[in-house]
Amino acid sequence: MLFKRVFDLANKYRVGVYCLFCSFLLVNWGSLPISPQGSDPRLLLAVVFLIGLIWIYLFNKTCDRVEDAISQPEEMFLDKENRIFSRLLPFVAAFPMLLLLSAHVPVWPYLFYIGLGFLYSYPLINGFRLKNVPLLKNFIAGIYVLSPLWFGLYVYFPPLYVSPYYPAVSFLTAVFFIYVSGEILWDIRDVEGDKATNIQTIPVVFGILYAKIIALLFVCVGLYLLPHILANYIICITVATSIVLAKPNRSKYYYHLFLYFLSGVLVMAVLWK
Repeated sequence: MLFKRVFDLANKYRVGVYCLFCSFLLVNWGSLPISPQGSDPRLLLAVVFLIGLIWIYLFNKTCDRVEDAISQPEEMFLDKENRIFSRLLPFVAAFPMLLLLSAHVPVWPYLFYIGLGFLYSYPLINGFRLKNVPLLKNFIAGIYVLSPLWFGLYVYFPPLYVSPYYPAVSFLTAVFFIYVSGEILWDIRDVEGDKATNIQTIPVVFGILYAKIIALLFVCVGLYLLPHILANYIICITVATSIVLAKPNRSKYYYHLFLYFLSGVLVMAVLWK
């Protein structure tokens, strides 16, 4: 069936994550002010960090073939794919740097972003990676999604716009906790592969039950910080329900459809305004 093949291919290359990222940017587009000089770096920021996010997830898959062979063998990179991406990804990572340099804006936030992704996935010393540290793995994943807005607020826009009471700060913190809870959901799916490859995720260290409790607490924190509107309630209820029902042996479609549903809710929230 053509639809199933396309859907499986999209899942393999993590298209659902990119959709969620883009829909999140769409919802928050108005939260980024325009420079008083009249320039508007929002589109540049979105393109740069979207390409960076794609690089991070594809690079992670080239480093996770052993784990994927255990927990999601149908989504692991084949030898040919691995060779192609190993040669292509350095150019993908470099392209946003050229965009930033040509626009005369700081490059270091992007280098930090890419560097964090490299240390997250690549085994440097005795196989150690940042993703081996419990909880830190989930926090780094949250940073990936929120980096464009964080850097947009504090680096690419004038300091006069930034204050401890900036309305976006509370929203960003809320989405950070909700996204981290979603990462714990995916760790439940990958728990067997993580155990086999010594990746110390929350479900591996504390067990699935306590991992669900931690994730649900994060959702509650996010809901408390979010504006109390219908779309946010739908998002939090969806995430919480998905966490409660999550099992390592559940269908892969359960986890991927979760991403597309959240993306759809965010887009509908924008259209509803």
